Amino acid sequence: MALLTMKTVGNHNRHSTPSRVLRAVPLILVTLCELGCKPHSDEVVGRVTESLRNPDSVAVAEVTLSEHGVTVPDVYRVYVGNLLTGQVAEVLRADKTGNVRIAWTQRDVLTVSMACGRIFAFTNFFYLLDEKGLFRRAIEVKLETSGVCPQ
Repeated sequence: MALLTMKTVGNHNRHSTPSRVLRAVPLILVTLCELGCKPHSDEVVGRVTESLRNPDSVAVAEVTLSEHGVTVPDVYRVYVGNLLTGQVAEVLRADKTGNVRIAWTQRDVLTVSMACGRIFAFTNFFYLLDEKGLFRRAIEVKLETSGVCPQ
């Protein structure tokens, strides 16, 4: 309650009322949303080796390969993109693997298959947003792998 009864400096003995504070809340929320609620979009890295649209052609999944040479393993990434807004998110990053494949098993379910390998990042969902940035639906991402490769 201390925030609601702050006194002003000077000769005035006024108190801020709860209604004044509550009127400021929407402005604060809008400001915070402008700073952090915009859809994040990853930059696609690597050469695209496979690209598939989901059954209703609203989302696309892509597999990319970044070849680094002899001393550093090749890196595979899988991205899911929103064809309506251009939003893209990396859902898998792995190396020491091969034959990374993608398939839409349902309208909102993407299955990623790969041999054993090191997984550096994996996200099991992608939020599909509309043109206004509002939630439209979730895309589930499933990973099928044989585990970690033997040393």
